[in-house]
Amino acid sequence: MLVFFIHGVATRDACYSSNLQQLIKTEFSHRGEKNPHFYAGFWGSALTDIGKIWNSIDEDLAHVKKKYSKIDSEEIFRYRTFREGLFSQFLGD
Repeated sequence: MLVFFIHGVATRDACYSSNLQQLIKTEFSHRGEKNPHFYAGFWGSALTDIGKIWNSIDEDLAHVKKKYSKIDSEEIFRYRTFREGLFSQFLGD
């Protein structure tokens, strides 16, 4: 059996699930069952260059604006400040 733990962007410590893994191992031992294999990961390392992501979004919006000059880019990407904060700080949690 494989038990996979994944945490969001707020964690950069791959050992965050160690205590829970030990509790599970103890329970399996008490039951006389074979211990599962564990893997722990986190999204934190995947979102390290948020500035680059937002620059790409800005470039895409600029291309749309150039092609369709009457489009209001602010209207296309409403609530940008909220979205940037949500994406940059909490996506994956």
